[in-house]
Amino acid sequence: MNIRRSDKFRGDYKVLPADTQLLVDKKLKLLMEGFGKGKSQPSLRIKKIQGTNNPVIWEMSITMGVRATFSIEGNMIVLRRLGEHDKTLKKP
Repeated sequence: MNIRRSDKFRGDYKVLPADTQLLVDKKLKLLMEGFGKGKSQPSLRIKKIQGTNNPVIWEMSITMGVRATFSIEGNMIVLRRLGEHDKTLKKP
């Protein structure tokens, strides 16, 4: 499984504090490892965002207040948005 970061995700990442960026990197590594094995890491708390179908958009926890969203296109994980829980999930 490959990974691609959208321009919005890259911009969201840049404005995060350095310690949160390190957590994002750690969680993305867990995401990739899980998909490689065909299962997800429970600590990521991955779930489908209701009302998304084309594409289906998923959310995962970075911290209790920070979420990342992604979709799956073929064998590519497309990272879409990253940031504060409520704001990120309003426009995934």
